[in-house]
Amino acid sequence: ILATGPGGFTPRGREGVIDTGDPRWARLLEERARTGRVSGELSFVRSDGSRFTGEIASLLFSDRLGATRTSMIIRDITERKQAEEELHSSRQLYQKTLSSLNEAVFIVDIETRLVLDCNETTESVFGYSREELIGRDTRLLHVNDEMFAAFAVEMLAQIAQKGFAEFEFQMRRKNGDVFPTEHFLRPLQKDDGSRFGVVSVIRDITRRKRAEDALHASRQLTEGIINAIPVRVFWKDRDLVYLGCNAAF
Repeated sequence: ILATGPGGFTPRGREGVIDTGDPRWARLLEERARTGRVSGELSFVRSDGSRFTGEIASLLFSDRLGATRTSMIIRDITERKQAEEELHSSRQLYQKTLSSLNEAVFIVDIETRLVLDCNETTESVFGYSREELIGRDTRLLHVNDEMFAAFAVEMLAQIAQKGFAEFEFQMRRKNGDVFPTEHFLRPLQKDDGSRFGVVSVIRDITRRKRAEDALHASRQLTEGIINAIPVRVFWKDRDLVYLGCNAAF
């Protein structure tokens, strides 16, 4: 670990093994002096001058002559620290990605339908904070128990058929308002292929539905006016292809 031979410690001394500039060293020494033992993480120095993070366990004891001695166990945890840093970076990227999305994103247990995680947009869409949702099942987001059950049936049927699900559904906000949503769901799988959760992306399509309803109403009004005209009326495109006519035909 320290890249030194059996006799390499004596000439180097403690300062040649431990990075005494590490602020944790003073705290560890103080705790060992007070309690007789200490454990923690510390920066160490190899014989070539390179540094690494180690886990130390040290103990004060008396030898047969009554002199105070110390024991020290050092474990190189470089790989573990690198893995922790990579995991931390991965989680940061994951959280930043979720936070940047305008759609509500849920990670849901596919069996219990408990919310495992969600992004901050869920609050603006549903009115619930992230803290209110994590650990609860998605029943509170549905209009009633029947629709809660129907959602699961539709989701599982589509996933079984094509590996993902995509459909529109009515959902409920915290204040009780029911609104139209568009859902895209894809299962999460372990290395062995078993499913443990589902990623659910939910888009509030209230404005789109209003625009569609307004367009439909406008077309109905236009058709009603044209059909009320007592003479024959038809229309065609720029290529002179007939597109339609009124009821007088």
